[in-house]
Amino acid sequence: MLEVILLKTSHAGINEAKKLERYIEWCDIYSPESAGGTEKEARSQESAWEKLLKGSKSTALKALKANEDNYPETNYYNFWRHNLLHKKGKKIIHLEILSDEERSEVLEYRNKILESKDLDFLTIGKVDMYLQSHRILLSQRLKFTELRDKNIARNIDEAEEKIRKRFTELTEKPIIKLAVEIGGMHNPEKYITKCAPQVIDLTHDKSGTLEKSRTFYAIRDVREIADIELLRFGLLELSEEKNLGLNPKEINTMDYDALVKLATQ
Repeated sequence: MLEVILLKTSHAGINEAKKLERYIEWCDIYSPESAGGTEKEARSQESAWEKLLKGSKSTALKALKANEDNYPETNYYNFWRHNLLHKKGKKIIHLEILSDEERSEVLEYRNKILESKDLDFLTIGKVDMYLQSHRILLSQRLKFTELRDKNIARNIDEAEEKIRKRFTELTEKPIIKLAVEIGGMHNPEKYITKCAPQVIDLTHDKSGTLEKSRTFYAIRDVREIADIELLRFGLLELSEEKNLGLNPKEINTMDYDALVKLATQ
């Protein structure tokens, strides 16, 4: 039997990583988020982790430092999480494993998302251009997230057999406890068929943009999202990046004309 917890995270910053500790302690095996990985990459990372578990803490920390990218908050989060995993001696399995075709699709969607200039239009007061651009961006994000969620769900459904086969210390364990880390916008639980995972929301949503994004994703058809809600969302995002002299509560109570005035002042 496989007991699964889905951890929805903001995956940035030490404080967010610290929230994982009780679930790392609880699980037998942990699955960190691994967007767009292939089977070969997953197995390589898992093998490298097995070697780190057998070594000293200092060696493991040096290896983690060597894999840092250009996003400090993400680095802090990843470093702290893996430090906890190493401290507790936890195995790792990757549960987002894409075929070549799926990987091509994911990378295509990701590139389109990264190339989006929707907030640039809003910054210079081009509301109509922002609304048009953001609808396109949302459509890409929906496809990107849905493809990944279905892949994660399929791999969770197949995980117990793979875990028992590959991790001999867990082969005879009656109940295997699996903690799966995903981003706050993901919903693989909708597609999982072989178990009923417990979903734990660990996200931090200071401005309210995460909750609005979840509302948009639930609607599914971006044409049904009202202009006022798209504009409100964009201004909430901008309020995180620069001082508009308003807090999220004020933006959330404005009507459309007031939002347009704020965007174009």
